[in-house]
Amino acid sequence: MGKIGLSHIESSLASINSLDTDYLAEIIAATLIEEGVSPDDIQIIRLGDSRMKVGKDIESIRMEYSPDDEINDCLRIYVNREGLYDVLPEGVFFLGIDLLDSTDIKKVVNQVRQYRKEEMEIRKFFSVFEDEIDRTLVQMQLLERRVDRKNVYTDFTNVFTAYWPIIRKLSLEQAALFMRIIPIIHKIRGDQRKITKVLSLILGLPVTLSHVLSRKKCDSFPAFRQARLGETLVIGSEFRSGRYDACVTVHDIPRNRIPEFLDNGKSRCILLELIDMLFAADMEVRIKLDVVSSGHICVISNEPSKASHLGIDAYL
Repeated sequence: MGKIGLSHIESSLASINSLDTDYLAEIIAATLIEEGVSPDDIQIIRLGDSRMKVGKDIESIRMEYSPDDEINDCLRIYVNREGLYDVLPEGVFFLGIDLLDSTDIKKVVNQVRQYRKEEMEIRKFFSVFEDEIDRTLVQMQLLERRVDRKNVYTDFTNVFTAYWPIIRKLSLEQAALFMRIIPIIHKIRGDQRKITKVLSLILGLPVTLSHVLSRKKCDSFPAFRQARLGETLVIGSEFRSGRYDACVTVHDIPRNRIPEFLDNGKSRCILLELIDMLFAADMEVRIKLDVVSSGHICVISNEPSKASHLGIDAYL
């Protein structure tokens, strides 16, 4: 962003903190970066711990000359924080002045001035490391904001793809909804109303659930004298097992979304994964597709989104 843009930002951030607020510098920097400001145009300067306990984290925000850029100035955020120099013991760098043994006042003053110059050089040396620490804090804040915005970025859902591979096939909105369902999935399983609601929300289409009485075919018949009606022999070629299966019907499927519900289609894979999670393992679940009527009898096309599909929207 150019000089004009940063100047406008400087005026708007002149009084960023009020009596009731105390924004951290990395939050302001992360917000500016999200709005398009280059990270190289922002610098956080630590002023030390003299006002850290009584002042705000941000002391001031100013546009100043940047030695690395002769054309554009940089936005410097001055903060009341300890630097690396303030954390380390003072004796690491200076031997100290013994005022009792010193009788020459001029010599003591010159020694203090010399120590101050050396302190400035030491602080300048540590400022490189402090810049990297502050940049890391800004990057952490950017990552945290991306994780919070689940409907915009995939950082949050990518954490769970190793546990639920279905997330890779979901859109951002679907994935965010799926992550909300996971903690309460034990309350949804077995509840017909909740199951249909979840399937409808994730697929984006109305879904109904009906129960079908399971029937089994008689593959073999016992010998006539060994057969007992109702135990080893039934009338007809099939009998009711007494167990109910389910039929999931997806309604109002647009023609362009039909390929999604065919074999290996995205929506079909999602539906099968959800069925495994929401239904009992011993229950057979059938899928029925209900397509929106377009008025066409049959359409032949090389494009799957336009062509008719036998048994779904075209019949003999």
